[in-house]
Amino acid sequence: MIYLLGASHIMAILDACAAAGPPSAVPTFGQGDAPAFRECALREGLLPDRLKVASIHVSHTAPFWGPALVEMQPQGQLGIAAGFQALLASANADASCHTLFVSLRGEEYFNLGLAGVDDPFDFILPQRPDLPLLPGRAVIPLEVVQAQLEKQLSRTLLTLTAIAKLCPRLRVVRIPSPPPASSEDVAAWAATRDQPERIHKVPTSVRLKLWLLYDGLSAQFSTGLAIDSLPVPEQAVHRLGTLKAEYLQDGIHGNARYGALVCAQMATVVSHAMKGAL
Repeated sequence: MIYLLGASHIMAILDACAAAGPPSAVPTFGQGDAPAFRECALREGLLPDRLKVASIHVSHTAPFWGPALVEMQPQGQLGIAAGFQALLASANADASCHTLFVSLRGEEYFNLGLAGVDDPFDFILPQRPDLPLLPGRAVIPLEVVQAQLEKQLSRTLLTLTAIAKLCPRLRVVRIPSPPPASSEDVAAWAATRDQPERIHKVPTSVRLKLWLLYDGLSAQFSTGLAIDSLPVPEQAVHRLGTLKAEYLQDGIHGNARYGALVCAQMATVVSHAMKGAL
């Protein structure tokens, strides 16, 4: 059994799972039942094992467990919501479960970019010298940008820590959020949002740098917890590293075509795990 835990980014995967089946193949969340892992009806041949899914989007969990799944207490100990503890314990206790995929938040880099609209900034990302500094924007030291992004990431990193702590038996694999699309590709989506001009004021290169820094920090932290990370599917990105329009659901999320590529990655991970168990 494969388990999948996450928020809005798991919908691209579920849409891909149910693409050839009835709408009921996608589990519904937040319908008055406490969050729990529910089995998802899969397209035949999509994954080499059955799939159970749970959503930890705040709108689904907050009515039952409160708005914070995990908090750092003054004594330096993790405070984990009782319901979240029970959810993770159920996965770890399921003898049929061998792999837990997690896809958490993923909008932190985007929020930091929007926070810099009023005081436009840029920074040098050493691993991508091809992304130059843009004129008319204040140059911020990388360390300062990283510190601000770590603040944005703090709750997500605590959640990863709780998952690793409460699921020691499972192989845990992080699914990164999709990279940002180009400014041109998010234009139509931005027009439907509040203050669309703010989204347009964050250039493609700055959003991409922020995402690369965000994903690198997330992967590094995950490695320290013995959590693996999937790469972004190469087929879905331009040479620059931005998400292609055909895989874009909106300015932040991938669509079912993107989800299908992630499913193929998941299938490879699970197939290797199952062969290793034989």
